[in-house]
Amino acid sequence: MAAARLTLQQIIKARQQAGFVGRDEQIAVFQANLDLPAENLRRRFLYAIHGPAGVGKTFLVRHLCQLAADRRAFALWSTTASTASRRPWRPSPPP
Repeated sequence: MAAARLTLQQIIKARQQAGFVGRDEQIAVFQANLDLPAENLRRRFLYAIHGPAGVGKTFLVRHLCQLAADRRAFALWSTTASTASRRPWRPSPPP
């Protein structure tokens, strides 16, 4: 019996969940930060993601927001002033 073919949406979702190339360090730092208690002075509550257009910043931020939501932490992100009128802040999915 032939295996069922995956839809394009299923293929894209599987690739997104497979991880990032060259983003392991950023993800590890973010996850380690989530493990720290809120009262720990090393705990950070704000991250700035920046870089040239097309390098995957939005993809990375969405992934980090999902990691936070998976740990029942609240996360949101905002765009720069030049694009804020088109895309305002967006909350992460509810836990």
